[in-house]
Amino acid sequence: MSDAPGRTSVLVLATAAACVLLALVEFGLTPAPLRYAWAANLWQYLPRVVAVVLFALLLALCRRSIRTGLLRRLPPGRERSAFPASAAGGLLFVLVAALVLWLLRERRMYGDSDILLYNAASGSAFVFPDIGASFLFHLCQELGAALGTSGRTILQPAVALAGGATIFCFTRVGLLLAPTRRRALLFVLLVLGGGLLRVLAGHVEVYAFVLLCAGAYFWSALDSLAGRCSTTWPALAFGVGLWMHLSFSFLAPSLLAVVLLAPAASARDVVRRFLGAVLVGAAPVLLFLIVMWLRGRTAELAQASETLLRWGGFEPSPVGHEAFLRSPFGVSGAGTRYAILSPGHLKYLANAFFLLVPSALPLLAVLLVAAPRRFVATSQAIFLSCGALFMLLYALVVRPVWGPYDWDLFSLTAVALACLAAHVLVQTLPDPPLADLGVLLVGATLVLVTIPFVAIGIAPARDAGPFAYGLSSQAGESPVDAFERQLGPWL
Repeated sequence: MSDAPGRTSVLVLATAAACVLLALVEFGLTPAPLRYAWAANLWQYLPRVVAVVLFALLLALCRRSIRTGLLRRLPPGRERSAFPASAAGGLLFVLVAALVLWLLRERRMYGDSDILLYNAASGSAFVFPDIGASFLFHLCQELGAALGTSGRTILQPAVALAGGATIFCFTRVGLLLAPTRRRALLFVLLVLGGGLLRVLAGHVEVYAFVLLCAGAYFWSALDSLAGRCSTTWPALAFGVGLWMHLSFSFLAPSLLAVVLLAPAASARDVVRRFLGAVLVGAAPVLLFLIVMWLRGRTAELAQASETLLRWGGFEPSPVGHEAFLRSPFGVSGAGTRYAILSPGHLKYLANAFFLLVPSALPLLAVLLVAAPRRFVATSQAIFLSCGALFMLLYALVVRPVWGPYDWDLFSLTAVALACLAAHVLVQTLPDPPLADLGVLLVGATLVLVTIPFVAIGIAPARDAGPFAYGLSSQAGESPVDAFERQLGPWL
């Protein structure tokens, strides 16, 4: 791709054209099916004047002269401020980022947010499968009760603090995966500049803590591949992530890749590292469960056991709950009981990943065609490719129970895909085309997704879809019927 400037120009033009088409979807000026693209109608929640301003900004970004002017006005070396070198600078970075995220915190909640808060308030120590993250909810609830306030009041600053630390971790990841600081900054903006930013902004869910573990895991794994630290550190980060949420188990093959690809003196060292990674990776979950058993938290342990049996089909669910998707290419059931790769399933995934990391999937599709060898060219690329592949498998087998309200369900998959796409892009495309494309991608992401989605989380101005209201049942209506009535067209 680097030796074909003509193809790069086509990519930039195609991106600009896609932005214009997306603007039509945002305004609802498209055929009926696209009007129910719940990740691409965010402007309709906003005051008209704000939507028009965002549209004007998007059109301006589509002009090459505007993008060139913006690049010229960027102060040289300014990107260094995003990569503090000292421990004090890193701590200040985390605290400032956390404060900004807390100021942008969401005020509206959907899906599992109320359920997680209710479980914590009811005295439950943890919920399966998000064991560690729900335990943190429990701790926030206890601290809130001790201070005479709500658990949510404590939780949202904790999420914002985790968000600031997550951003810092991914700045380190960017420095390890990009050849220059400017490209590292583009890497971070492509990875976290979309809807993932709202996950970190006081979002009442478990995924900010999961993303923090992901940042620590990716950082330590890349350091290990470069020979700067032992494989024990990524194994420990993986183990804490697994304790935080069992979705981390799908990153196990990437940890194996680290064990095999990190510098080693002999085959015996590789075997020793493998056994150590297994023990260290499993330790946080096992130790936590043992502590819960010793503390007499048998109700939570029994709930975890029952959930595993029901997910495996060994016991029927009393409410007909399906944790996993059903047969491939089959007929979908009520609500979001999608068959794997059915039209409804594909629509959901397209919306979810566009909302979380808008440019990741299109970039991966283009780069797989234009530069396929880049995905396995280095040990870092192999590690990222392995992680992204298995996290994509996770997204194909886990059912989004709440439809659009479960927009954050695949946050870990999204960050893995975005890291791979951003890494290959910054390693493949030369300057100045990379800077030109980067300004367009980052600017369009902010205008089409990030700004409106964060604003909607604070206060939607208009009733334009599911993010403006919660699920409510009418008299004599079951929750499934209410879900179908309110969200049916969006599924």
